[in-house]
Amino acid sequence: MRSLPQPHENQIERPAPAEPWHVTSISPKREHSGTETLLKKNLKETKFEELRGKTFELIRVVEMLCEVCQKPLSTKEKLLRKVQISNIEDYQNLLNRATVHDRAEIDAEKGKIYFYDHDFPGDIHPECIEKL
Repeated sequence: MRSLPQPHENQIERPAPAEPWHVTSISPKREHSGTETLLKKNLKETKFEELRGKTFELIRVVEMLCEVCQKPLSTKEKLLRKVQISNIEDYQNLLNRATVHDRAEIDAEKGKIYFYDHDFPGDIHPECIEKL
């Protein structure tokens, strides 16, 4: 039996490096324009028929919270992967995945599903320091 030639180290396909986190600062006083509409809704409220045959980007969002007021200091977003919901098993797997996060929201028009988690980095808003 002949063995197949092994590829040279430079010819081995390696996975692409993971995308870095995108950090967004959040002002403690958020201002929303009157024309801004929220298109996200809770993933658990979404029915399979609404997602069937569509492809979504899964995005993990970590909200860094203030130790005193527990409001966001900043957020980190990371694209996890893309998924296609083609059958009921895909939909159920998505719902199961959502249970391990603090909350899960879907933006069907943009084709994105957001998994939110919270973290307490030990930082405090300057306004909160005065309250202590």
